[in-house]
Amino acid sequence: MVGIDLSLLDGPGGRDGGRGSDAGSKVDAGLLDPCADMVVVPIAAQTCVDPTEVSRDAYAAFLAARGADTGGQSAACRFNTRFTPEASWPPAAGTGALPVTWVDWCDAAAYCSWRGKRLCGGLGGGSIALFDAEDPARSEWTAICSADGDRKLPYGNDYLPGRCRDSGNGPVAVGATPGCEGGYPGVFDLSGNVSEWQDACDDAQGASGGNDLCAVMGGAWASDPRDLECDRAQEARRQSASADRGFRCCATPN
Repeated sequence: MVGIDLSLLDGPGGRDGGRGSDAGSKVDAGLLDPCADMVVVPIAAQTCVDPTEVSRDAYAAFLAARGADTGGQSAACRFNTRFTPEASWPPAAGTGALPVTWVDWCDAAAYCSWRGKRLCGGLGGGSIALFDAEDPARSEWTAICSADGDRKLPYGNDYLPGRCRDSGNGPVAVGATPGCEGGYPGVFDLSGNVSEWQDACDDAQGASGGNDLCAVMGGAWASDPRDLECDRAQEARRQSASADRGFRCCATPN
C-alpha cells in the first residue's frame, strides 16, 4: 500500500492542527494531483481517500473561493442555491479543526469537485445504487472501511468502546482519535465522530432531487454500536443536513 506521511495530519501528531486531508484548501482544484494529500488503498479498484473527514477550516476555504457561485452542480442538485452550512456557521473561534457538519449531499459533492475529487461512491468511481452502499464489492467507502470486506469495523471485528469517537456530546477534531485507524493504515474516523455522505442514492423520489434518499455511512458520536460498523448504511434526504453528518472525498489515482 502507498500511504500518506502522517506528519501532515493534525490529529495524531501532525503539524497543522488536524487538517491533513485539507491541505489543498488554498489550491484550486485541478492544479495538483488530487491524490497528493490522500491515502492510496489497494482495494479491488485502486482508490485514493481523504485520511480524515473534511474540517470546518477546509470548508471555509471552499466557501471563500466559490462565493455566491453555485454553478456546475448535477441535475439532482438544481434545488441547491447555497453552499453555506445550515447551522453552526461561521465556526466559533478554535473550532476550525472539527469536521464540517450541517451540509447537505450537494454541498459535499461540490466541495469534493472543487478539490478535483469526488464523493466516495462505486469502486473505480461513479455513483452506485442506494442498496449497494453496504457492499464492499461495490462501494469503495465500505471496502476501505472493512479492509475489502475482512473486518466489521475499521480496526477489527470486535467493537471496542472508546476506540473511535463513539460517545460524548459532539465530534472531535478530524484525525484526533489515533486508535480509530483502518481498515487501511493512514485512514481515520471511518467509524464514529460524524457520519459521512456517500454517492449512493435512490434518484426516483421526484423531479427536484432534493428528496432523493442517499446513503450515510460510519455512524457518529452518539450512534449505536451496530451503526458504527462498516457495512451499516443509514438513509438521508439529499437536501437534508444535521449536526452529526459530514463527509470525506475519494479520487481515482492518475
